[in-house]
Amino acid sequence: MKTLLWQLAFVKRILRHPIDGYFDLRYKNAGGVLAATILYALYYGVAALSMFLTNFIFNPFGINTTNPIDLALVRLTPVAVFIVANYLVSAIMNGQGRFVDIYIGMAYALTPYIVFMIPVSIVSHIFTLDEAPIYNIIVNLLYVWVFVMIYLHVKETHGYEIFQALKNIAIMLFAGVMVAAFAIALFAISVQSIDFAVELVREVLGLV
Repeated sequence: MKTLLWQLAFVKRILRHPIDGYFDLRYKNAGGVLAATILYALYYGVAALSMFLTNFIFNPFGINTTNPIDLALVRLTPVAVFIVANYLVSAIMNGQGRFVDIYIGMAYALTPYIVFMIPVSIVSHIFTLDEAPIYNIIVNLLYVWVFVMIYLHVKETHGYEIFQALKNIAIMLFAGVMVAAFAIALFAISVQSIDFAVELVREVLGLV
């Protein structure tokens, strides 16, 4: 339990010194699978809670019209796809990170969103519609911060050079799109196959 709390508290070091922090995650076991899983759960919880707390001007639909499953698909599926794409591409491109390193590192890359999105949602209530650009800039800066953390995660976890990391992220994004397209196609085929099987069974039972 003490180790888990220390691993969760390691978020502070990642936010303040991300390069050194990712080195510690990779080579000093500063993170753990359970801690990373908790961070993913917090990421989902923050996404849901922020929809409830954000000023209705910037989020007119709110949490009441959002299906938890849809929210999970929107928030967690891209993360899962990127983790898989990260592993596959790094395996081909001589990356040094293991799958567990990628899983843990990606969780810590989301910490700017986890830590600051709720305060940003609360602060949204002081803005009017005319001040929406200010709020949008704050939110976009938060997402840029997350992207920078993901970049540093890829660079430090796999031991890439600066431009090599950018190149690999571009390939990962492309691979992620391909993985998502394949998953959607497979899902569509599965649904059609099930529908066909159900109709076939109905016809057979009708003949009997």
